[in-house]
Amino acid sequence: MFASLPLTALRAFESASRLLSFKAAAEELSVTPTAISHQVRSLEDWLGVALFERLPRQVRLTEGGERLFRSLHGALLEVAQSVDTLRPQRNASTLTLSTTAAFAALWLVPRLGRFYAQHPNINVRLDTHCEVIDLHQDASVDLVLRYSLDDYPNLYGLCLFDESFGVYGSPEQVALAARRTPTLISVCWHNSKLYAHGWEAWCAKAGENWLNPQPAIREY
Repeated sequence: MFASLPLTALRAFESASRLLSFKAAAEELSVTPTAISHQVRSLEDWLGVALFERLPRQVRLTEGGERLFRSLHGALLEVAQSVDTLRPQRNASTLTLSTTAAFAALWLVPRLGRFYAQHPNINVRLDTHCEVIDLHQDASVDLVLRYSLDDYPNLYGLCLFDESFGVYGSPEQVALAARRTPTLISVCWHNSKLYAHGWEAWCAKAGENWLNPQPAIREY
């Protein structure tokens, strides 16, 4: 019954119509403005009618676009409200926080006593799975603590720590490093983006050519 409906294009159109901006719609849906433009254009081609007037610095709904927006917005709002009624309702006094097991054990848990002393009516529930949490989809999690280099424009983020990289070795190894390339120790991160900030980045900053020729790297 609904197999032929272009749902992605309809959602893009609803957002662009409500915000009257392809750029704002792109930010809301975490895509590019070009993607929104393509989705709207494909919907117009599918319907055989123009939905927007494209002006130099803005867009404006046509009469047909206005009619479609009114019905589509109401339908999507009803769907969203129906979905919300099925989600489990969280206890307002419980704060669910997702982080890694290591960070929870070494940093967070030792500080919970002080937190409870200041906020005795809040219960903290820890989720220590390493999977990436989508806060837009997972209503069971309130906060996420993660090491990340990415930017999430649709979420509020706060940097807790700055990090610096250092190289350490025994005095004997440090002395030998002046004459020959030392054996390097490396740790493979689960996230390959983070692993890129390893020996290659450090050598570039320090002016060392330890990676040329290919050195011996011991991985853990």
